[in-house]
Amino acid sequence: MRTEAENKEKQRRQRQAMIEETISLGVFDDRDHFKAWMKDEFKLDLPVDKISTEYTLSPKQTKLLFIWLKYFTGRGQKPRVHRAKARISNGQLKKIPELQKELTWSDSRLADFVQQQTGKRKLIPSLFKAEATKVITGMERILAEQPYTKSN
Repeated sequence: MRTEAENKEKQRRQRQAMIEETISLGVFDDRDHFKAWMKDEFKLDLPVDKISTEYTLSPKQTKLLFIWLKYFTGRGQKPRVHRAKARISNGQLKKIPELQKELTWSDSRLADFVQQQTGKRKLIPSLFKAEATKVITGMERILAEQPYTKSN
């Protein structure tokens, strides 16, 4: 029978392996990108370089992180979390992929555009409403100009 310390170590190794898997799957560019997502998702008041994937989160946050990692690796459903009013709305969450499809942008092109608009590398669900509005407005302007640039 395992001790509590052995169980915690097993969970830590499993979590680290899943983080590496999300990076290899392209969900995150690297560990710093993952830590930036953690900072956003869990509202951490630390600089990204000071965030530890092991010791920064409370036990409740660590459980939620595991659920997110299962979702990112395709082994679970997206967690249902209460979003603050300042977070991206459901309408905005639907609009961005629609515009991405109309613009025929790849996921990496969209990620580059989000970074260009917000100044940060962020996943769409982690955007704030104001950031999402900025992204949507920019995408709509590019889309509106496309017919003119194609005919000239």
